[in-house]
Amino acid sequence: MARLRHGLWMVVALAALVVAFGALPFSARILPGAVDAGALALMIVGLAAGVRAAVPAEVPLLPRFASVFYEVLVASPLLLAIGAVAIGTGTVGLEALAGAQGGAPWHWTGLASPAGLLALPAAMMSAVLAPSPPRDGATAHVLDGVRLFIASSLITIVFLGAWRLPFVDGDPLVGAPSLRALAAAFFVAKALAVLVVGLRLRRAFRSSLAVGVLGAFLGLAAALVAGISLLYPALALPAEFVGPVANVVLVVVLVVGLSHAVRPSPAASQHARPVLFA
Repeated sequence: MARLRHGLWMVVALAALVVAFGALPFSARILPGAVDAGALALMIVGLAAGVRAAVPAEVPLLPRFASVFYEVLVASPLLLAIGAVAIGTGTVGLEALAGAQGGAPWHWTGLASPAGLLALPAAMMSAVLAPSPPRDGATAHVLDGVRLFIASSLITIVFLGAWRLPFVDGDPLVGAPSLRALAAAFFVAKALAVLVVGLRLRRAFRSSLAVGVLGAFLGLAAALVAGISLLYPALALPAEFVGPVANVVLVVVLVVGLSHAVRPSPAASQHARPVLFA
């Protein structure tokens, strides 16, 4: 029965992945204002499914929630990076963040400025490195791959131009069907490339949060950045203020992300799991 329950939760996680990253960028925009909220809800379902499948069924509910909170803290550099980009662009919508970038690599958020160049590897390290291994079994390993691809997709959308095509003006998703298919293929190819690099990083580094205070600080900082991002349109902050603040936050993201990678953990497993979705 326990194996069946884990299998059902794995199906839920896979469905959340397919709907969130299939419907979000490539579907007709029937409700553009609610698309990102729906995708976020689906990714939360993926988070819950991942924890439910990776944590033994006999573990009480409260420790399971504590595990989720800890994993989100460890993932804070990625959240900080996305929040800082949102501050700089004035939006928290994934589609709008993608639209603010061009198709050429030098127009991508992760390559357009020194701050972006610093934040990109930090975000990747945050997404693929963790101090604890997944449970043994096919279910845990499939969910491990699902969570890692979700992280890779987010990094691709925010830092690597999403589905925008080089030398194509405007959004390719509103063009001909062949152009939309090419944009979808380009997005998936970049996400898979990030996935491969992430797996290489996983083998090369082991990470841990050596000090619990650092984890709490990261969580508070991520919440602060997210709050500023949400309030940015109402605050009417001048552009000359927003740019430097976003760059400082991105540099902090780099330092924190690198500290995760270079701080070895003797107890770390050979198969550290991605931390975006526990």
